[in-house]
This record gives sequence, C-alpha cells and structure tokens, in this order.
Amino acid sequence: MNLLILKRAGILSAILGVIIALCGLLPFLIVYTVLTLSFLAAPIVIIYMKKKKLMGWLDMQQSAIFGAYSGIATSLAFFVVFIPSVLILYFIGNITHLWNYYTYGLQYFITFRSLWLFVIIAIMVVGILALTNAVTSMGVNYIYNQIDKIPEGSNEPIDITIDDGV
Repeated sequence: MNLLILKRAGILSAILGVIIALCGLLPFLIVYTVLTLSFLAAPIVIIYMKKKKLMGWLDMQQSAIFGAYSGIATSLAFFVVFIPSVLILYFIGNITHLWNYYTYGLQYFITFRSLWLFVIIAIMVVGILALTNAVTSMGVNYIYNQIDKIPEGSNEPIDITIDDGV
C-alpha cells in the first residue's frame, strides 16, 4: 500500500475521531458515536476517499491493514479529544454545581492509583476498535470490488491514481 494513501487516511481518520469526540459530548448522541467509532470509522474514510478519487483498488489484505490503521487513528484522536473535554466539563460542573452526564466513575480515572488501569483499558479498546474496523473495511472493499470490477489487462490492483493537473 502506498504511504501517501496511509498518510491521507490517517489525517482523515483523525479528523473523523475529533468530530466523533465532539458529538460524543452530547449525552443523547453517545450511543451513535460509539457505534460509529466501533464499526463505521474505516468505512466512512474508505467511502470518502473513493468518492474523492484519493484511493484506487485495494485487495483484501490491504483493506484489512487500511481498516486497522484507520480504526487506530480514529480511536486515538477520539480519546485525545474526548477525555480532556470530559475532565474540563467535570471541573466546570463542580464549580457551577451543575450535573454532568459523564461524572459517574470519572473520579476513579483521575486518581493516580488507577491511572495504569485506565491506560490498559484504553489500549484494549483501541485494539478492539482496530479489529472491528478492519473487518468492516474488508466488507466495504468487497462490496466496492463487486460493483466496480478491476480493469482488464491489469496484472495487479491499482493502488493510487495520480492526477497530472491538466
């Protein structure tokens, strides 16, 4: 797989992770954000890159690698934005005496005694999200390959199409 595709996918996945994290701060959207983060992060990036012609043909192995990479980038960006935002909302809620939706269990993650547990849980969640996004990206890639067949006369799948700007 081309490194240019992986760089673009990493940037798009990080942007998607930030958007999902900001949507996750709204309590009524948390279920949808978790489902999107779990299963739809890599397919959204694949569909966007295919529509903008930033990515060509991928075989199943490349699709799995792409999905895992996209899942890792999306979930890391989600954690980097979501956790500090929740902590800020928690402290603002304590100062203003307003109830916050995410206060349950937050005091256990803030203490240093359980920080190692939080890091281990975060690593496990990132691994699970990488696996689920790898599987869903293989499914989306399979559907794309069934709809648009590989052109005749090509010995290997086309990885990227570079526009010459003319």
